[in-house]
Amino acid sequence: MYRRFGSEVTIIEMAPRLVPHENEDVSAAIKDIVEREGVSIRLDAECISLAKRGDDIVARVDCTAGVPEVAGSHLLLAVGRRPNTDDLGLDKAGVRCDECGYIVVDDQLQTNVPGIWALGDCNGRGAFTQRTTISTSSPRICSTAIGAGSATVLPPMRCTRTRHWAASA
Repeated sequence: MYRRFGSEVTIIEMAPRLVPHENEDVSAAIKDIVEREGVSIRLDAECISLAKRGDDIVARVDCTAGVPEVAGSHLLLAVGRRPNTDDLGLDKAGVRCDECGYIVVDDQLQTNVPGIWALGDCNGRGAFTQRTTISTSSPRICSTAIGAGSATVLPPMRCTRTRHWAASA
């Protein structure tokens, strides 16, 4: 977004590739798309220090390639994600969460409660899922303005949208 507004942007990522929790081909495709947008990417980076130099913020990084400093006017730092599940009353439904608040699911995304599945960011597996949903075996039905008939509507859940990277703009 910042790049499209005209800022120079550098992504500094500690992992050897972007989006390490996704398939390697998906990660490579995302990197290619972002680079074509004009964003610089520093992989295998370990931030050694951040400092203010005049009006700039300077990140000194230890990388396998590239200059040891990235300077910019702003810094966006993302250090992880935390699901927004603590006020959903999952404990009252008997749905198990892990120590970080993610809903525990099996390979079919079903929770420990039969008939309840957790999809997207709330289960810690869907890094790019922007809308997270809990589905039950008896979803609400409502009428829709598009076309005739009814549509299945699943109750929405709030989720975080933090990315796993830091950017200097």
